[in-house]
Amino acid sequence: TFDVSTKTGGPFGTMKNPAEQAHGANAGLDIAVRMLEPVKEEFPILSYADLYQLAGVVAVEVTGGPEIPFHPGREDKPQPPPEGRLPDATKGSDHLRQVFGKQMGLSDQDIV
Repeated sequence: TFDVSTKTGGPFGTMKNPAEQAHGANAGLDIAVRMLEPVKEEFPILSYADLYQLAGVVAVEVTGGPEIPFHPGREDKPQPPPEGRLPDATKGSDHLRQVFGKQMGLSDQDIV
């Protein structure tokens, strides 16, 4: 949800918020959030923001993707970012480039 032009958004652990789970692009996110709750209970010192980022890192690696360095220290925020910062699954590659490239500052290689 990072916006490169305003330098706002990012991984703030707000996925557990019902308001963010209600965003159209987050359909089904509640399942992952519930599955991670026992990990949070076992490691309460870990912020939700770090927990969700670490889960993403592990998911990429166990599915054969590259090793991604993990750096803890993210703080949880109370409010989710505005809706519309994630791509719409019904749109094509130009839309992905708009969201991930122009908005988030990622290259085509980063997206893949």
